[in-house]
Amino acid sequence: MSCEDCYEHNFVLQTTIEMARRAQRQCTVAWLDLANGFGSMPHHHIFAMFQEFGMPENFFRVIREVSEGCSTTIRSVEGETAEIPIQSGVKQGCPLSPVIFNLTMEPLLQAISNGTDGFNLHGERVSILAYADDLVLTMDDRESLQRMLDATSRAAGWMGLCFDTKKCTALHINGSKRDSVQTMGFQIQSEPVIPLAEGQAYQHQPSDGFPCPADTRGRHPGDLAGHCQD
Repeated sequence: MSCEDCYEHNFVLQTTIEMARRAQRQCTVAWLDLANGFGSMPHHHIFAMFQEFGMPENFFRVIREVSEGCSTTIRSVEGETAEIPIQSGVKQGCPLSPVIFNLTMEPLLQAISNGTDGFNLHGERVSILAYADDLVLTMDDRESLQRMLDATSRAAGWMGLCFDTKKCTALHINGSKRDSVQTMGFQIQSEPVIPLAEGQAYQHQPSDGFPCPADTRGRHPGDLAGHCQD
C-alpha cells in the first residue's frame, strides 16, 4: 500500500471526525487490529478465494506450490521437535505476499461495505478504511457501529481470523453535546473494545510504517499532514 493511500485514509478519517463536531452530528469509529494478520490467514481460505476469483491456473499452481507441504522445527536444549506443518500465513519477504493477503481479505471488506450503513461525508458513504491488516469502521450512530462490528466478527470467524482486542479502540462523538466524546461500550468477537475518552488519542503504527492517527480533541484537518510526519 502506498503512502499516498494511507494519507488519503487518514485525511478522510480526520475530516469525518471534524465534520461530526462542526455539524453537531454523531460519528462512531472503531479501529480493529487483526492478531498476527499476515501469519494467520489459513491456506485453505487463500486457495478457496483464488478459485472464487477465477485466478489463472498457472498463477494458482504457483501459489499452491509455495504454500503446501511446508513445515518447520524448533531446536531447544532438549533436542529438535518433530516437523510442524505450516497451514496458515503468507511468506515473509515474498513480493507476492501483500497481493495474496489483500485478495484474501476481500470477503471481509465486502461483508462490511456492502450494506447501506456508514457516515455520510459530503454525499459519499464512508464505512471502512483498510490499512492492510488494520481496519477502521465509521458509522453515524452507536447501534450501526455495533451491528457492523457483529458482521465483521462473523466474517472474520468464517475466515479463521481473530482480532487483537488489546489493540482495538472505539470512539463515539456526539457533536450536539457539550462533552462531545461519549464513553460507550462496543464489542468485537464477544470481547470489549477499548473506548477513547475526551483528550485521548489513538495512534497505531502499521507494518508499512505510516501512522493511522485520530485525536478526540478538536483539530483542523489541515493539521493532519504534519501529524503523519511526526
